Amino acid sequence: MTTEPENSIISGYHMGVSLESLSSKFNVSIEDIKSIVGIVKKKTLKKLSDNDIKIIRKRYKAGVSPSHLAAEFKISRQWLHILVKNLKNHRTLLSPLQKLDMKERHFQGQSYEEIGKIHKVHPKTVYKVLKGMK
Repeated sequence: MTTEPENSIISGYHMGVSLESLSSKFNVSIEDIKSIVGIVKKKTLKKLSDNDIKIIRKRYKAGVSPSHLAAEFKISRQWLHILVKNLKNHRTLLSPLQKLDMKERHFQGQSYEEIGKIHKVHPKTVYKVLKGMK
């Protein structure tokens, strides 16, 4: 979890305080500020335990802001969205059978959102499958 100064940095960042101002105020480098608020390179994203995921989902349902959770657990907001919505990772490959099912459901009049919920993917992924982009 985070310390009091880290919480202050995260709060300041989410209130729109610049990285430079936070760096000066807390006497730490801009790179450290970026790390604390979750602006990290993909290679350094933290791998979460099952317990971390349960905590994230519970706190998200309790109303904690997604940006705050992402910064606290040092993950991207996009990854947090996938976790809390219980979606498949966007890099997960869909089988030809799943793609065919999506096309049939769309032909029957189901929306991208409805099909996405069935296959646990984002509606934009459904759109890309139907347009032949995936």
